[in-house]
Amino acid sequence: MLCCFNTHNTLFNNIIYSNGVGISLLGSFYNSIYNNNIHSNIIGIELVHSVDGGNEENTLIDNNVSNNNQGINMDWADRNTLRGNAISNNSDNGISICSASDNMISTNIISNNKIGIRLCVTAWINIVPLKSINNTIYDNYFLNINNLIFEFKSPNNWSSTKTSGLTSSKAHLGGNFWANPSGTGFSQTCSDAKW
Repeated sequence: MLCCFNTHNTLFNNIIYSNGVGISLLGSFYNSIYNNNIHSNIIGIELVHSVDGGNEENTLIDNNVSNNNQGINMDWADRNTLRGNAISNNSDNGISICSASDNMISTNIISNNKIGIRLCVTAWINIVPLKSINNTIYDNYFLNINNLIFEFKSPNNWSSTKTSGLTSSKAHLGGNFWANPSGTGFSQTCSDAKW
């Protein structure tokens, strides 16, 4: 669905399953993908930059991305928003962010994946590999075998300014909730510091 160089499209209320890639955005801008059930694909959703154009300013909201090999892959994709998605039971990554920057990832439930979120570098032929930087990743619920894999060190934001309201962990809006299937995750065994 929605492949290459698409702009200003809305894709909602679909059931997408048993494909190589459920939804692929290649060099696409300003698309809205929400309230879809995307399951049993090799890759649930991919946002990929192309030689001819970027992949920016797309919005993925309230999608159920489950039982794929990989959930959501962002590869050379900048300034996208992932909010309120349920990303679960994917046999590899829940979310993979490779050479992608300035993305907003918040209020997602990322659970029962092999890896909750992976930050990596993608090397393309004749292009200098870029690290994923300046992504804002906050108020997500992580409960995976490995919640986070860093393949490099880079500056990303893992919290936000204190805001009134409650998160899934019943604390002030801000950081992420880091759980573990065995019940020994950081957020399960430690209390939040006072703001």
